[in-house]
Amino acid sequence: MKVLKFGGTSLADHRNMIHVAKIIIEKFQYEPIAIVLSAPGRLTDFILEAIEAANKNGNILFHVRRIEDFFFLSFHN
Repeated sequence: MKVLKFGGTSLADHRNMIHVAKIIIEKFQYEPIAIVLSAPGRLTDFILEAIEAANKNGNILFHVRRIEDFFFLSFHN
């Protein structure tokens, strides 16, 4: 079995995600694989900032919207 690990930069936008999907499909045809995906782009930073805001004042709406925008823009640009 081969392990394929894709870092955040390789998943930063929809074009990169499609490229990663093609690699996975290609490799899967020839051998068993396990796939490890990191959080795309700056998503980990956004999540950590949301957690920090929740711990400070409970107001995470801005951070949740930023995460939503991140995914929306990743797939619509």
